[in-house]
Amino acid sequence: MRKIFIDCGAHDGCSVRKFRDTRKDANEFEIHSFECNPDLAKNFNEPEVNFYPVAVSDTNKKIIFYMHTNDTFAGTTYEKKGKIKNCGSNIVGNVTEHEVDCIKLSDFILKNFSKEDFIILKLDIEGEEYNVVPDLIDSRCMEMVDELWIEWHARWLNESSDRDRNLEEIIKSFDIKIDNTWDATKYNKARLRKKKTTTIATNDG
Repeated sequence: MRKIFIDCGAHDGCSVRKFRDTRKDANEFEIHSFECNPDLAKNFNEPEVNFYPVAVSDTNKKIIFYMHTNDTFAGTTYEKKGKIKNCGSNIVGNVTEHEVDCIKLSDFILKNFSKEDFIILKLDIEGEEYNVVPDLIDSRCMEMVDELWIEWHARWLNESSDRDRNLEEIIKSFDIKIDNTWDATKYNKARLRKKKTTTIATNDG
């Protein structure tokens, strides 16, 4: 049995850092990280990670990435979010469109892993989960996942969270553990503050 961590929406590596800091058996996992924002992908430098500078969706065709010039967290491949002013961000900026490579996540999982593997799937993909999750369910690929760590984005789309709850009920029927509170960015900000405080204390001493 292989242990697999699939990190979709890798940003600057913050999820990898949180995963390695907070999971005791993290060194036993293969890590596969996906990030299609070109500004973030070019600076991703976490060691011993299989990194893919592409988007994940329910297609293998190129798709549009809506890139917010002043908020890297707002960029999205989910068209409805991309068409909202500032991609739903409170930060004012320009939104530009870029064609990016994409993989069909269900194909990637089915081709590379087996039901005997222990798979943790993290999805923080700014609305694209509403394309990815139904495809994972329809393809029966979701049955291969043991834990799903996800951030839903209904509130940024001004939608009811009923869709999130309905999808979670289906996912739970596969006996999959769901964590919908995953937030690596807050963890890494606290991690950085602690590191700075420790450095200052060391220097003062």
